[in-house]
Amino acid sequence: MATKLFNPSATAAPDAAISAEAMDRLRPRLERVLRKICPPWLKSQSDDLVQVAMLRLVDVLAASEQERTFNSSYLYKVAYSALVDEIRRLRRRREVAIEDDEGEPMPIEARVPDPEARTAGSQLRDEIAECLKRLIAPRRAAVVLHLHGHSAAEAADLGGWGLKQARNLIQRGRADLRACLAGKGLQP
Repeated sequence: MATKLFNPSATAAPDAAISAEAMDRLRPRLERVLRKICPPWLKSQSDDLVQVAMLRLVDVLAASEQERTFNSSYLYKVAYSALVDEIRRLRRRREVAIEDDEGEPMPIEARVPDPEARTAGSQLRDEIAECLKRLIAPRRAAVVLHLHGHSAAEAADLGGWGLKQARNLIQRGRADLRACLAGKGLQP
């Protein structure tokens, strides 16, 4: 089903403006599309998303110099684009709703560890650093590269080793690290 809208700049006649009647027919269609594609955690902003999509359609009409018809596929693309832009904006700003869909306040969890957890974490970091210092240099280098997320092939390139040698250094270095930590009463 296509909705026909008129462009205000297409003609000088006063009745050629975008009719409220046409916009009223278009809005429910956009609402249906957004209801289908909107994730549950974003349902509270569905009215805003419909409004953004409507504004995009008005912009298209203003840029057009002739009568426009919007089919269902085009409306879906506009609604989807508005939704994706909103999700990106929220992720960029890392916004979190303080109320759920029913308007009930949601518990806010602290993301910063308490002082005891920070102290325990720094002590663990110091113990791991001390155990790493005890490893022989090639194993230490291989394990550190592995802990930083490098694959065995990348560690081999960075360390100047063959692939098999890098795998062995990582495997034996990790075993030595686990043994050292177990000797200190820490389980990895």
